[in-house]
Amino acid sequence: MGLGAWASDNGGPPRRLAVSGVGDLADAYLSTTDFRTFTRRGDLQRWIALADACWETRAFGDFWQYCLVADGVIDVAVDRAASVWDLAALVPILDEAGGRLTDLDGSSRVWVPGPL
Repeated sequence: MGLGAWASDNGGPPRRLAVSGVGDLADAYLSTTDFRTFTRRGDLQRWIALADACWETRAFGDFWQYCLVADGVIDVAVDRAASVWDLAALVPILDEAGGRLTDLDGSSRVWVPGPL
């Protein structure tokens, strides 16, 4: 660890990934899964509050949205249907890019069994 997260575009030279410098949700670009997932999990009001707090909301879905966070393209990603095994490989990428993976409360307790 500590060597950074890197990507190469179309075989070009490697470039270091870094999360965006956005620090305020009012300026943040949020990627999220379908709101119905939050409804089924009893979190619709929390999803609405988060989406309302952000500048823009779109859905890129799955692992790709977290790669976009690591690359600084989007600022926040939320996937209510993800499980630990869906996210485990993303933890070192996000960490090395200067980000972090948390649960919906902002806690880093990602390694608990079952859905986040």
